Parts: sequence; C-alpha cells; structure tokens
Amino acid sequence: MQLTFTNGLFVIIFFNMLLIVAISLVSTKGSALANRLFATFVLAKALCFTTDFFYHNSSFALDNVVSVFFAGYSFDLLLGPLMLLYFKALSSPSFKLKRKHLYHLLPFLMHVSYMSVVFFAKPVESKVDLIASGDIYTWHFSVVHLLIYVSFVVYAVLLIKALISYHKRLKAHTAAFDKYQLNWMLFMVSGLIVIWAMAIGSGALNMMGYQLFIPIYFYIIPVFAFVNVLFFKGINYPAASIEMQLEKPSDEKQKSSLDDARLQELLERVLQYTKSQKPYLDPDVNITSMSEAIGLPAYQLSHVLNNALNKNFFTFISEYRIEESKRLLALPENKQTVLEILYAVGFNSKSAFNNAFKKQIGRTPTQYRKEALMAQKMAV
Repeated sequence: MQLTFTNGLFVIIFFNMLLIVAISLVSTKGSALANRLFATFVLAKALCFTTDFFYHNSSFALDNVVSVFFAGYSFDLLLGPLMLLYFKALSSPSFKLKRKHLYHLLPFLMHVSYMSVVFFAKPVESKVDLIASGDIYTWHFSVVHLLIYVSFVVYAVLLIKALISYHKRLKAHTAAFDKYQLNWMLFMVSGLIVIWAMAIGSGALNMMGYQLFIPIYFYIIPVFAFVNVLFFKGINYPAASIEMQLEKPSDEKQKSSLDDARLQELLERVLQYTKSQKPYLDPDVNITSMSEAIGLPAYQLSHVLNNALNKNFFTFISEYRIEESKRLLALPENKQTVLEILYAVGFNSKSAFNNAFKKQIGRTPTQYRKEALMAQKMAV
C-alpha cells in the first residue's frame, strides 16, 4: 500500500471519527441518548469508509484483508435510521428507544445476510477470485446496491417530515425560534441530504456506464467536515430546555371542545391579559408560562388561539411585538436604534425581527420609521 495523499486522508478521517465516537460516548453535555446515537452514526460512517479505502487500495486489500473487503458496505443502511433517531432525541429529550424502532434495522440485517451468502461465507480464495474477476458484481448485487440509494431517499423524506413537525411544534409553543437553533437543525438535515445526493448521483451515473474520474477526497472531505460540525454543535445542543417548552403542552388530546360563548369568554381573558401585562416583551415567553399566568391549561390556550383567532402561539406573540415596535419606531422623541427596539419588544435577533416585520407590515423597520417620521413632519 502506497502512502499517498488520499490514503493519508482516509487514515486521518477514520481516526478522527473514532475520537469523536469516544468523546460523544463519555460526554455529560446534552442528551445522553442523543450522544450515543450520534456516536453510533459516526462509527457506522467510519466503517462505510473502510469499503471506499479498500476499493482505493484493492491490491493491498486482496492480499491482506480480503475477508473484510465489504465489511463496511452494509453500514450505509444504518445512516438514515441513526440520523432520524438522533434528530428525534435532540428535538424531544423525552424520546426513548422502543422495540418498534428495531424495524429500522431490518434493511441492514437483510443486507448483511445477503452479503454473507454471496461473499462472507465463502473461502478466502473464492473471495479473491470474485473481486479480482468482477464476478461479485452480478445483477442482484446491483439491485441490492440500488436499495441502499432507495434507503437514502426514504430517510431523507422522513427527516424532512420530522423537521417540518419540529417547526410546527415550535410555532405552537414558543415565540423564540433562535433559542432552539432551528437553522442548525435545518443545516443538519439538508447537509446529510446533499451528501446522500452526491452518493446517489455518482452511483447512478456509474450504473449507466459513465465512469466518473473524480478524486475520492471530493466526497470524503465534505463528509469529514459535516460530521465535525455536527459533533461540535450537537454536543452543546440545549435539549433539556426544549423538553420543558414542547412536551408539557402536548396534552392537546385531552382538550374538550368549547362552545362559542365559552371560547369567546376565554379569548377576551387572553386578550385582556396580553394587553395589560404585555407578556410578549419577555424574550423567553412560551405557551406554558403564559397559560400558567392566565390560569388556563396550556392545551386550552393553544385551542383558543387556533380556533378563535386562527393563529398559533408564535404568530400571536409576534404580531403584538411588531405592533409595539411600530409604536416605538414612530415616536419622534425615541432615540433608540432599530436594534435596541427589537430587543425591547422581545425579539432575540435582527434577522427574525426584520423578517417578521416585513411579513406583517410589508416594509423593513427602517423604511417604516422613515415614512412614519416624514408623515408626522408633513402633518405639522
């Protein structure tokens, strides 16, 4: 085996991943289950790389480690399930592994069984002949390989659905998106989908007879970077606080229907509290804290907002914050900057404020302020 740049990169990345696995398993930060799932995901991906390494060094592999030539091949089928379970463990720390989750292992176990029949159970000499002659690459071997790509697509869809569900839960129960790093969760899902798309695209072209002469490091370096970003962000993810915000109001199934009179009575109670106490000015306000202050169950407050106003909690609070910011922006004597105002009305970031303001008013806060002050001057 020659000591080349690519081989050196493989070795560095492989041991880097093993280090990430070890740190994740012993870390006391974040969710312990999420850390274990992430460690297993990284280990599975590291084992997948062994097959790429053996392909890249086929002469060395055939002479020395032919029995494990395809050992990492099946682990591609664990990447989707592990990332999906990791996502669920991050977004809901009450999440626990159950017996039903074992179904995710079926494709992996079936693939291992297939490979045992066509390769692992054969004598060493037969293994060498199968790889050297190319006889291992039968039509059914290609079909099984195609199923790995199908698995990528299936779990990409499941991850997107999980992300959409998480987004809806946030909008129903909190007004502080930035605190829960939704953009990072989006990066996690989209990053994995891009990596899978690269693998599917390359594999599809090869199956159609187009040989791509793209250096292997154009694939393994992005994967290496992606895994390290996930590690450093995920290990510090504030999972426990999400649990408090999202799981407690999840008793919606227990809510009883309200007649119109009762619904209107509760709505007036909610609006009166919001107008007098201005809970929207608190950047950490959530449906749990507000419902407790009003004296309503969280599921009932959510029911009132959804059915009487056709709004979720996030939209309800955001609209009050925008109205308050409009008032402050239009005051000639107010010397606060736009940044100071957005924090004063309860927003956590400039981007979130600007997006919400423009969506509701149709103009940026700066444009609105200029127009409001100009109109006041002209009226004098």
